Amino acid sequence: MTAAAEIQKDSRRPDDARSDEEVKRTFEALYDPRSLGSCSDPLFRFICEYDDLVQAFFFTVITAAHVDEMRAVTEKVLGTVKNALKNTGDEQPEAQQPDTQAHFRDGPTFKRLRRYSPLLSRNMVVGMANNFFSYISEMLQLVLRRKPEVLRSSERLTNEEVLQFTRVKELVAYMADKKVNELAYGGLKGVEDYVRDRLGIDLFANDDERARLTILAELRNIHTHNRGVVNEVFLKRVGRKSYAGLDFALHQKTHVDFDRFVMLSRNAIEVAIRLDVALGRKFHLRRRPYTKIAPQEPEGEINLIQATRRASRKAQDRKARSGDG
Repeated sequence: MTAAAEIQKDSRRPDDARSDEEVKRTFEALYDPRSLGSCSDPLFRFICEYDDLVQAFFFTVITAAHVDEMRAVTEKVLGTVKNALKNTGDEQPEAQQPDTQAHFRDGPTFKRLRRYSPLLSRNMVVGMANNFFSYISEMLQLVLRRKPEVLRSSERLTNEEVLQFTRVKELVAYMADKKVNELAYGGLKGVEDYVRDRLGIDLFANDDERARLTILAELRNIHTHNRGVVNEVFLKRVGRKSYAGLDFALHQKTHVDFDRFVMLSRNAIEVAIRLDVALGRKFHLRRRPYTKIAPQEPEGEINLIQATRRASRKAQDRKARSGDG
């Protein structure tokens, strides 16, 4: 099992309850940015932010595992040297100490990191939700430049707010961001209604998409405003006490493991991609091939998502070969 799957595993299941096949499915479900075709600039930034969130998580977990691996190697080497110095003449060498570091999860650094899994989970969930709403805000700004009447309403800006800006572009960005933040704080339904009524596009293709993005948005709200503790507002907006392995209990903290984060983030990406295509066609927004705007990875830099997928496949191949033998 990979280090990332271990650190965010479902705490209700025993350590070895997850099969290799389950772990493989989890990592295959991670969205690979390189599979993206054409996109708007806001969607490109959205995908890059997601990629950074996941890569940072992998880097943290793998670094912890490597620290423990190096500690085990060092202890083994020092133990060998110590035995060689002690056993001189005709004395028989002491028996080699067994390797107690049978698995990375036994290491002290990795064990300590697992204590912080709620914090890692919170950072990823809040980061992904904020990332999605930033994308909505940026797309709304693009639409407003094409069709300013979209923002028309009975709302008013104060003179103080208007005088902060010297360019219309900056004012439009402020108004769009303010509107999206107001809608998001009031619940995802406000964003959905606004996109449908003002832009003429359905945000969701089905109820599952709506449920998953609602959960992501409301998790962000309780993590930001209530230390991750489920309140009545959360339960009312989510409309359920459990969903796909996630349980929500009033006045209790909730935790999203890696599998559920993959599910929620993948859903947000699919919603954003479909919205990007629809808005691009309707308002003639510029969309370019992802490969044309994505910077090349520096030479020698490892993509941790790709590396983990390869490691998972190799583990599956080794298991299959040993089974055949």
